[in-house]
Amino acid sequence: MTAEERLTKNWIQKWRQHGRFPFKFVIHAALTAACTALVFMQTLDQTPYHVASYSTFYNVFFPAAFQYQGDYVASPFYVHTIDEVKSSVGHAIESYYTFPNKSINQYAIPGPPTMTVYSYMNCKEVYDTEQSVVDTRTSSASYPLSMSSWGPLGNRTSPPDASLLQDVFFCMEHMTLDFVYSTVHLEFQRPIRYVWYVQMYFDNNVQGGRMPVTLNLKKSPVSSLSYSKLAHVAKIMLDLAVIGLCIASQVLSWLSLAKSWKIFQKTRRIVQREARLTWDQLPFRTKMRFFNMWFVITIVGNLCAILGCVLDLVMDVDSEAGYIPKLLLGLGTLLIWVNMARYLEFDPKYTVLISSLTRGFPNTLRFLIGSIPIFVGFALF
Repeated sequence: MTAEERLTKNWIQKWRQHGRFPFKFVIHAALTAACTALVFMQTLDQTPYHVASYSTFYNVFFPAAFQYQGDYVASPFYVHTIDEVKSSVGHAIESYYTFPNKSINQYAIPGPPTMTVYSYMNCKEVYDTEQSVVDTRTSSASYPLSMSSWGPLGNRTSPPDASLLQDVFFCMEHMTLDFVYSTVHLEFQRPIRYVWYVQMYFDNNVQGGRMPVTLNLKKSPVSSLSYSKLAHVAKIMLDLAVIGLCIASQVLSWLSLAKSWKIFQKTRRIVQREARLTWDQLPFRTKMRFFNMWFVITIVGNLCAILGCVLDLVMDVDSEAGYIPKLLLGLGTLLIWVNMARYLEFDPKYTVLISSLTRGFPNTLRFLIGSIPIFVGFALF
């Protein structure tokens, strides 16, 4: 196979005309299937359970007028007065104790909820306008909660002194209510007990006359494995398979890049020796034809998938940082699927979208750069 054929022919032409077996295509197809199976295995059973649980806890702890939007990060509600805070706290405590008796599924209460108030250690400085820099360190105080005791808020029948209660809010940086539920979820025909940690977060840091209230949710499996033994072994095997296929794909990509670099250097010497124009006079697009730009997507996708699988093997996926391996694996799977489009280049009919984006992207980018000053000026007007 000549250098020109190596650069211009697609993988099917090289296979049919020169008998070059498409190892990269086979490995990439197997890698795509393995990553997809791993993503489905991690999310197929968990996703409906997570969505349903988030919706349930918002329905339990937030006021009835609150409309859950499906995105817990962007779903706060606001309180403006002390009475609204007390009403929200009382509603949350009452719902926490009464929900297990009304729920259509089994929920258990391991222990009483707690309230933690984080207050400025030097509260007077916060309101002293003569101070140029104030001490914003906080100290915390925790209180066990019950139907008849709301910590420093008292309760419905015996509220504390209004001025003393107002001082509590004046010095408050934020406040949390922590609840714990225990429930059972059937995963791959195996019952798994989960402990859900539900935290209501009252943020008083802005001091704008209102406090946004958000819900922070975290779950932890009580069982040693969140999968059945067979599913757990299959998950480990898929992790190892993805790592092995990514390494093989990476090696083949580097070998292909090394061959392209040799052809690039050889062509450069020929142009400088025999052609009338110098190498620097060649257009940049012409020089880049010696290299396959899919190489960048391959490298990034493989690295993300490898890191995601390695972290998935060594980390607890239900920990606070458990989203990191899922995020890396999801990004890697996205790039690996995008990279599959390169193997459709043997027929231009299948790559109309890619060809259109390649040709139109420079003009679109120039248009966006030119319109940014106008857009920013209009947004700041």
